[in-house]
Amino acid sequence: MPTDHTNPSTPSRPARTVSVALSSLPTTSPYSRTRLRYDRLTVEFADMLRGHQDAAERLISDVRDSQANRHVKRLASFSADKEARAADLPQRIIKLRASGWKRERFRPERYQDLCEAALAEL
Repeated sequence: MPTDHTNPSTPSRPARTVSVALSSLPTTSPYSRTRLRYDRLTVEFADMLRGHQDAAERLISDVRDSQANRHVKRLASFSADKEARAADLPQRIIKLRASGWKRERFRPERYQDLCEAALAEL
């Protein structure tokens, strides 16, 4: 007597069908009882594996969704922080200049000195 086991489809893959034909030997001999028990255990094991696989796929999907949401939140937070810092920058510069801060202009001599010092170490 054939037994069909169908797994409900998930978005990631089509439905699977497993067909197992149980032994048609008479149930009187010890061999036939052993064979039927083996067939039954094999079908149960396949069902258990399918259940574990489906559970693992659900967990993976949940983690992917969670990570995607976290990434979107992080981007939104970064964007908001960047805008706040840009708006605050002129006020910070005014405050620093009032306390004596000067912006040093580009001087190529500094980099030439640094290069010479590095070469001298070699």
